Amino acid sequence: DETFVARSLIELGMIERNNSRYSEALRHYKRVAEDYRGTENADAALLAIESIWTARRQPDKYLEYLEENSLGATKDDKEREGMYFNAAQQLYLSGDYAQALPSILSYLEKYPEGEGSADAVFFMAECYKASGEKEKACECYARAGELSLSSPSFVELSKLNFASISYDLERFKDAYDGYSSLLSIANIEGNRHVARLGMMRSAYRSREYQAAIDAAAAVKGEPSLSADLSREADYVMAKSLLSS
Repeated sequence: DETFVARSLIELGMIERNNSRYSEALRHYKRVAEDYRGTENADAALLAIESIWTARRQPDKYLEYLEENSLGATKDDKEREGMYFNAAQQLYLSGDYAQALPSILSYLEKYPEGEGSADAVFFMAECYKASGEKEKACECYARAGELSLSSPSFVELSKLNFASISYDLERFKDAYDGYSSLLSIANIEGNRHVARLGMMRSAYRSREYQAAIDAAAAVKGEPSLSADLSREADYVMAKSLLSS
């Protein structure tokens, strides 16, 4: 009886999985998924396969398996998109940026206008930042900052990192614009402080002296400003007045 065979294979898979013999467990589950496709047992086997690869931080392997064996055909396009996005997101959240980046790029290639595409651009920026690819990170943060991200904190972080990396790359006009944009939307007081300070430094370094004077005055107006930052604002204001 095929039903009992499929159930027995799933039980064998569970036994192997409970003993951490994941390759053997996958072998049993795959047999059910492939030989009894379209049945409830096949669906249960696919869930087990997905769970194993997710636990091993290889969710992309599950998607590859579905593609290679034409097992995702029963899912509609929205479900398939969700699978690709979830795989990319799980790798990103695990902190394994080297593995996350190809998965994110694959998702964006397949679904450039997908529901998760905005967040995926942010994840991509974070991956590039972690790998030290500042120019690519800066480009992605700029894109993410203009998109409808799912979390307001993503928007703030995108604008903050765009401005900060632009400053590091000595793109001071871009940095000033980035910090100015951050100041206009920031909900976190610490980010507003960073934005004012960044605007002052970026304007001064780009020789936009009137903007530097205005930004220095805004910094000086902050409550509980440290003595060092107060002196820096005075210096920027004085040098800008002499140069303007």
